Amino acid sequence: MPTANHSHEGEQRAPGPRRWRHALVQSATVAALVLGAWLAASGAVAPVAAQDAGLLNITDYGLDNGLRVILVEDHSAPTVAVDVWYRVGGADDPTGRSGFAHLFEHMMFQGSANVPRGAHNDLISGAGGNANASTGIDRTNYFQALPAHQLPLGLWLEADRMRSLVVDEASFEREREVVKEEYRLRIQNQAYGEAQLRLQTLPYDYPPYRQPVIGSIEDLDAATADEVRAFHAAYYKPNNAVLVVAGDIDVVGTRDLVGHYFADIPRRDPPPARPAYTPSPRQQEERVTIQDPQARVPAVLMGSVVPPRGQPDFYAADLLASVLGGGGSSRLGRALVDGGLATAASTHVAGNLGPSLFGTSLVPNPGVEPARLEHIYGEELERIRTSGVEADELTKAINQIRTGRTRGLQSALGLAESVQAANFYLGDPRAVLTDVERYRAVSSTDLQRVADQYLGRDRRLVIQVEPR
Repeated sequence: MPTANHSHEGEQRAPGPRRWRHALVQSATVAALVLGAWLAASGAVAPVAAQDAGLLNITDYGLDNGLRVILVEDHSAPTVAVDVWYRVGGADDPTGRSGFAHLFEHMMFQGSANVPRGAHNDLISGAGGNANASTGIDRTNYFQALPAHQLPLGLWLEADRMRSLVVDEASFEREREVVKEEYRLRIQNQAYGEAQLRLQTLPYDYPPYRQPVIGSIEDLDAATADEVRAFHAAYYKPNNAVLVVAGDIDVVGTRDLVGHYFADIPRRDPPPARPAYTPSPRQQEERVTIQDPQARVPAVLMGSVVPPRGQPDFYAADLLASVLGGGGSSRLGRALVDGGLATAASTHVAGNLGPSLFGTSLVPNPGVEPARLEHIYGEELERIRTSGVEADELTKAINQIRTGRTRGLQSALGLAESVQAANFYLGDPRAVLTDVERYRAVSSTDLQRVADQYLGRDRRLVIQVEPR
């Protein structure tokens, strides 16, 4: 394993197994099983007010350097997750420098003061765990799942790269080439890749969201190491991060460990603020045509802006997407895929802090004109606008979302990510148990109104893909 010379910022602490064993003492506190808590909150068993019953043992506090810490105690399995979300995503990339947040998703594994390049994942896997990261439009997350007794290792690794990530010319050049190759594989050499990238950017009425999270080869080639270092200094700091530790933990011992590893990381200036979002709905349909050398059949993709995650109409839009094209038993699944007209027909909602996206993808079978699929999609949407949906259809959509959320809580890592999302988008980590009630409050009339208000022809961007 190659070792680089690293500068130190403050005292660097290497982990010590003996100290770990003494720090993680046994606890007499027993939290309720997470799955049972969720089912109780969602109505599958006798209803309980989750926020009053203490069904999740959540400890929420902050360090003096601005790091938000959320501890979630769950002894259902001897595992633990260490999960850090930074409030930086593709929307924060500098103008003309798209892909910076995504670039750091890679660079954060390339070495810090006490961890050589590439050793982060080696240490985690050697301890029986796994680690990964992802970049979104609003946030970047770094997470690892470990056996519970290896908690200090996960905390030490996260603290070391938060404190002393190596951002030098060599690592920048190396990871820039990796990201460019990822772009070629996922966008340029993938059928409908360019169309999907356009779908994720062009429909938005908020300029920061119109930059591709993955970046572009042109922007990456134009970037300099100094610009990348400035971006890192602006966003990767404790006062722009939330640490969630979930799983088989002792809260007192874990608080001690978090303070030991993170408390002396210096607070820095607040990150730049994004421009305020002022909705400016599209007033007429816009069509874009893409010539795709990788596609063998044409396709139609459509995008419309819907409200931010957490607003009432977001939940109606999410349920509408499930009813319309959320799986094989959805309306589009039955009409287009089962009907032999399409190989794929789906709708989804991407929820964001700012405007969210209602996206549709229609891929016809060979010989079927895309316009026919688009017409049937419009007919199904019009039926919902005029007649609403049946009660059992709406209940099925709610249950699908509830089941997906429940499955996400069955591991320490899933629990950590769910708590992070509830805190990030809804401002309350405990909303992980109560958010489903917002779906249960949606009526058929709400779906009709949302379909009419946000998904009309004049509000959508249409991307037509033609094979080349």
